[in-house]
Amino acid sequence: MKNTLKTIGTLAITVIMFASCGSSIEGDAAKLATLMCKSTELSKKAVSGDMSGMKEAQKMMMEAAELKEELEGRYSDKKAKKEFEKAVLKAMSETNCD
Repeated sequence: MKNTLKTIGTLAITVIMFASCGSSIEGDAAKLATLMCKSTELSKKAVSGDMSGMKEAQKMMMEAAELKEELEGRYSDKKAKKEFEKAVLKAMSETNCD
């Protein structure tokens, strides 16, 4: 259980770091919002004692690494970063995440 929480925590931090990194702003923001939603769902599973989340967390960490590689450098100037952050907030509000 501790390993699952640790893995999911690491994943959550990685996902949050993407918000400042950075194809289309809306598309990138939607990918990030979806990944953040999945991370939240895995955290809920781990807290409830569902150990099946460990395998999902590992898969998600690979997705996160690929997304980081894809987004890095796209939004390097301050204006682009702000636009991306706004798009992420909008995408998160539109993502159906329980």
